[in-house]
Amino acid sequence: MTNLNHAEQITRDGEFELPCAADTAYPFFSPEGEKHWVPGWSAKPVFPIDKMPLEPETVFMTEEPHGPAVWMIAAADKRTRRTEYVAFEPKTHCGHIAVRVEVIAAERCRVHARYTITAFGEHKKEFMQAFNEEAFGERMLRWKQWIEKYLQP
Repeated sequence: MTNLNHAEQITRDGEFELPCAADTAYPFFSPEGEKHWVPGWSAKPVFPIDKMPLEPETVFMTEEPHGPAVWMIAAADKRTRRTEYVAFEPKTHCGHIAVRVEVIAAERCRVHARYTITAFGEHKKEFMQAFNEEAFGERMLRWKQWIEKYLQP
């Protein structure tokens, strides 16, 4: 069992703009939608067992560098284009991720992302480094670049 003593928690906020409608961008931040733009994203349904709807209580798994992670959609609101996830990787962390897509113009939107990460275990220091301010800024830039590449005809 992972040693949970001396856990550390950090919250990071980031945002970026995309050249598409907010209603186009919102599904990109779903278990199915991320496979279109996140290299190597391979979510597998847990419940329901045969699909991963963008709905509260949907559970899925991903394979991560330190082992499998279990994710649950904690909230999903198509009207406000906001989704929240809870992710748990037993060897490294538990996280709460919130993504909201805001309308800027007809074909322009802003993506807001907030990660609250509680890191623990032998990889705690490494994991916390991956969420320092600079690394999180780079994560947001990668998301923007990957989505823009996907949007290109």
